[in-house]
Amino acid sequence: MKKWISRVLVVAMLCSFAVPVGAVFTDINDSKVEQDVAILQMMGVVNGTSATTFNPNGYLTRGEFCKMAVTMMGVADAEALHRNRTIFPDVLSTHWARGYINLAVSIDLSSDESGTKLISGMSDGTFRPDQNITYAEAVTILMRMLGYQDADASMMWPQGYLDLAAQMGLTKGMNNAANSPLKRGDAATLFVSALCDATQKAGGPFYNKLGEARPNVVVTSANAVTEDGTKGALGTSEGVYKTVSGIIPQSLVGMRGTLVTDDRGLAVVFIPVGDYEVITIKQAEASWIVDGGGKRYSFDPNMPAHTPTGKVDYGSIWMDLRVGGQVVLFYSPTGKIDGIFVNTQKAQEALVARNSGIGSFSAILDGATNYKIYRDGVEAEAKDIVIYDVGTFDSGSNVLTISSNKITGHYDNVWPNMASASIVTVLGKEVPILPSAVQDVARFELGDEMTLLLTADGQVAGAIPPVEGGQNIGILTENQEDGLHVALFNGINVPVKDKDGHLIGQLVNVVSKGKGKIVMYRISRGDVVYGDFDVDKGTVGGVPLALSCRVYEQVQNSKMGQVNMAHLAGRIIEKSSIGYVHTNQGGQVDTIVLNDVTGDLYSYGMFGQGESRGGEYDTNSTVMVINADHKNGTLGLTSNMRVEEGQFVGIIGDADETNPKLLKKVDLTKRNNIKRNDFTVSDDKTTVIVDGATMLVSDHVQCYNSITESWFKDLASARAFSDNLTVYYDRGGKNGGKVRIVVAN
Repeated sequence: MKKWISRVLVVAMLCSFAVPVGAVFTDINDSKVEQDVAILQMMGVVNGTSATTFNPNGYLTRGEFCKMAVTMMGVADAEALHRNRTIFPDVLSTHWARGYINLAVSIDLSSDESGTKLISGMSDGTFRPDQNITYAEAVTILMRMLGYQDADASMMWPQGYLDLAAQMGLTKGMNNAANSPLKRGDAATLFVSALCDATQKAGGPFYNKLGEARPNVVVTSANAVTEDGTKGALGTSEGVYKTVSGIIPQSLVGMRGTLVTDDRGLAVVFIPVGDYEVITIKQAEASWIVDGGGKRYSFDPNMPAHTPTGKVDYGSIWMDLRVGGQVVLFYSPTGKIDGIFVNTQKAQEALVARNSGIGSFSAILDGATNYKIYRDGVEAEAKDIVIYDVGTFDSGSNVLTISSNKITGHYDNVWPNMASASIVTVLGKEVPILPSAVQDVARFELGDEMTLLLTADGQVAGAIPPVEGGQNIGILTENQEDGLHVALFNGINVPVKDKDGHLIGQLVNVVSKGKGKIVMYRISRGDVVYGDFDVDKGTVGGVPLALSCRVYEQVQNSKMGQVNMAHLAGRIIEKSSIGYVHTNQGGQVDTIVLNDVTGDLYSYGMFGQGESRGGEYDTNSTVMVINADHKNGTLGLTSNMRVEEGQFVGIIGDADETNPKLLKKVDLTKRNNIKRNDFTVSDDKTTVIVDGATMLVSDHVQCYNSITESWFKDLASARAFSDNLTVYYDRGGKNGGKVRIVVAN
C-alpha cells in the first residue's frame, strides 16, 4: 500500500502559515495514527498534550472520552447548558469536564423504552471522571453512537459489544484486552474507524449523519480566502470552505478523499480515501515524471492536476515543475495514476548560508530539533550545506529545504525602485525578491553584474558579486508559448533569440553582456574528467557526485536527453564515454554528459525510405523508421544510405530540425523462439530471458504484429496475442543493452 506515508514526506513541499492549522506532533511514529489524529483535529475532537506532542501512548480518562464523543456527534455546543448540574457526587462544579460528562449521560439513544444511554455512571452512583477508560467501555460507547443498543449485543457485557464491534468493522486490526486502559493513539484509531469504516445500525458510515458527503475532493490549501475575505479557510478542488472547528491540519493538504459539509456549508471533516504516493522530481515531461531514485511514473497528459489556485490538466503544468520539488500522485483502485497534486505556493521567508553548515539558519529554525534536511530535492545532512546555499523552513512538516540554485547576469531592471525592490530583471527574466533580500539587492547599481541566490521555488533570497566560475547552464528548448528559451538547471527559463535555433536540445551556457545583450554558447567540454564514472559509488574519477547531480546523454551533436540513473546501476562508465563533467562550488560533480551510452536516444522501428531532397540525379534522400508512435514514419533524416526496407533498426539525427541529418544507424540482434513467460515485470522494470541471460526491456519497447503487419500499443498486447515471439536488442546486457523491439509471430 502506498497510502500511509510519513508525515514528513507528505508535507515537506508545503509552506507554513500563521493560521489556525492543526499541530504537527513529533512524538507520533505511526503514519496511520498521524492521519487519524489529523482527521480528528479538523473536527475538534482531539488536541495535543503540548504544542508539539500528542502522547499517543498515554492513557485516556473517562472525562476526556466523554468530550471526544459528544464533539464527534456534533452536539458539543450544548455543553455549556449542562455545566451547572450535579449528577454525580464526584463530578463537582470545579471539574473541567463536568459539562461534557453531564451532556454525555443525558443523551438517550434508545428507540424504545429500554433507556440505552451513550454512557452511564458506575454501580455505586459515581462517574470516576479521572479514571482511565477501558477498551471495552470505549468500544461500547462508540457502538452506541453507531445506533446499536444493549439488545443488539445479546450476550453479557462486555463480550457482546466486543463481538458486535468486530462484526461491524469497528475494531478491525485491534486486539486490545477488554479491561486494558485505552491509549490515546488507539482512541484516535477507534474514533476514525467509527467515523468512516464501521457500519451504522441504520446502514452506511457515521459521517453521513454529520452532513453532505462530497467524494473525490482534493484539499489544496490550508490558507485559502473565502469570498467574504476570510483567511485561513479550507481550499479544495470543489471550492473554499470555512470549517466548523477553525482547525485545518496542514498534513491533509494534497490529499484526496471525502469532504463532509453541514447544512450551513461549513466543512465538518475531511477523510483521505485511496492510495497516494509522494515523490521528489528528478525530471518531468508531458506524460511522465522520474523521481529522485530513478523510478519512472507514466500517465495521461490530460490527467487532472490540482494546485492551490485550481484544477488544470497535467500537460499544461508539467513545464513549471522544478527538479527537487515534490508532488502527490493519486492512484485509482486498479493501481493506475489518475491525479496529481502540485503545490504552487511560494516560500515566505528564507536565509542565506554565509558559511558552511547549519549555523546560518538558526533564526528560521527557531529551536526546532529532529528536523529533516532536503538539499536540491535530496535528503541531506548539515555537513552538505555550503556557503551561499539558501534555506527555507517549514515548521509544520519540520523540514529545512536547502537550495543551491543561482543565476548570474547584469542587473537590467527593477520594480518598483532600487531601494525597495520586489522584482529584479536579470538575463531578460523577471525574478521575485523576498523581503530578506531587499537590502542585498540595494547594494547594487543598474548595470552591475550580480549573482542572485535563489530559493527552491525560484525567489531571490540574496544577492552577491558574481561567483567565480558561475555559469547559467541549461538546455535550449522550444515551445509554442515562449518560443526559444534555455531551461536552466535552477528551474528558470531564459528567453533567447531565434538565430540560436540550430542549438535546440544542446547543453548551453547563457551569458549576459549588458542590458538586453544575452549570448549563448554551446558547451562542448567541461571540467577535466579524471577517470571512470562508478555509478554505484557515485563518483567520477573518485570525485563524488553532488546530491542533485544530473546525468545527460548525447550522440555526437544530437539533442540531449536526461538519463534514468536507475538504468545505469551496477555499471562503470569508462572515461572515454564521458563527454562533459561540471563541478559545483563544493568540488562535487553536478552535471555529466555521456557519449552514446544507453541507446535510449534512438528511434527504433522498421527502417524505411523517405522522399528525395535533391534533384533528378541527386542521391541525397531521407530515411526514417516506422513504429507504434510514428505509423507514417519519423521525421525524415537526410542520408545517402541505401535502405533495406522492413529491417528493424535504430536511428538518430542531429539537432538541426530544419534539415536534420542521419548521425547513426544501429543494427539490432535478433533472437527467435521467445515465450511470453520468459518476460518478468518487477519493480517497474521488465526483463526477458535471452540466450539464458536476463536482459532489460526498454521502457519504450516497440511491438509489431507480423501477421497483421501492424503495431501493438504495448508489450502486454503482444504477449497476449502470441506465445511465439522474436526480440531485437541493441547490445549485450552487460554493456547496458536492452530489448528494443518485440515481434509477435
